[in-house]
Amino acid sequence: MLDTRSDIARADKADGTVIDLLGERDSDGDMIYYPRVRYVTRSGNPVEFMGSVGSRPAAFDVGEPVAVLYDPAEPEEAHIDSFFQLWFAALILGVIGLVFAVIGGGGALAALRARPRPTTPDLRTRPADPDPAPAVRVVDRTSRD
Repeated sequence: MLDTRSDIARADKADGTVIDLLGERDSDGDMIYYPRVRYVTRSGNPVEFMGSVGSRPAAFDVGEPVAVLYDPAEPEEAHIDSFFQLWFAALILGVIGLVFAVIGGGGALAALRARPRPTTPDLRTRPADPDPAPAVRVVDRTSRD
């Protein structure tokens, strides 16, 4: 996420066009479509790149104009300027982290509640001491002369 924010902060913007949709099969055999985009850098060089996030159905149409963010030092490292294309990976990792935090927090809370609590005796209902100390009587024995 921090890399994405810094990438956006230092990126140049350009107008691009989706020139193709490249299909790849996922593990289930479904076709996932990635947009191929062409744009022209500020210095006039044409650059093509493939979007980092694919979708089914395709999120873009061939010929659709898109905003592009690119690093002037590495124009091939470009991204389509859309929330989904920029933040998808961070969003997925955040959701996975949240799920694990909830599971871990719930487990910790359950463990705390299941722990036996120490008991303190109630002084009002405490039984009398079974072996009280005997009372001592002091007798003064002095001579009477």
